[in-house]
This record gives sequence, C-alpha cells and structure tokens, in this order.
Amino acid sequence: AEISAGRFALHRPDSQKTLIDYAIYVNPKISSPQRLIDTRIAYMLHRDSMFASKNVQKLRGNNGSREVIKTWNVRGAWVREKRRDSFESELVKMAHLLKA
Repeated sequence: AEISAGRFALHRPDSQKTLIDYAIYVNPKISSPQRLIDTRIAYMLHRDSMFASKNVQKLRGNNGSREVIKTWNVRGAWVREKRRDSFESELVKMAHLLKA
C-alpha cells in the first residue's frame, strides 16, 4: 500500500508501554503529489473520527456519563477500557487537529 493508517493508545496496566492502534505509513517511493497524500491522510483521520463519534452517540443513549466503554483495535480485539468522558475529550482533540 502507498498509504496506510492505524491508531495509538496508552497501555493501562503499564504506562511504560503503548498500544499501537493507529500509525500512518507513506511509501517514500510513490510519485503522488504531496497535496494528494495530505488529503488522503486527512480523509483517513476524518473517517476514523466519524466512526468514533457515532460510537459515542450510541453510548450516550445508555444511562450514566461515567459508564465504562471498551474500544476496538484494527483487528477487532478489545484493547482498553476508558470512561466515556475521557473518550469524548479525545474526540474533541482529534476534531481540533482536523480543523488545523
């Protein structure tokens, strides 16, 4: 693949470790224009944030803002548990990055 994507997360039991949920790889040998590469990366991040936003909206339908949620990694395995309020703050940070 010319461009690939993923996601990173803190490993809860051991803060010295990182779960790599998201990584972006761009093949340096591709001849695509930089603007096209930047657009594709932005699209992948936007698509991921929209997916996460839809999941948060589903969870808001449940009772209690402190409900513990689990998030999926790329392979479909549970990777961590987070409280919903901290997950929402991550979405806000991602939205600000996309606007920049």
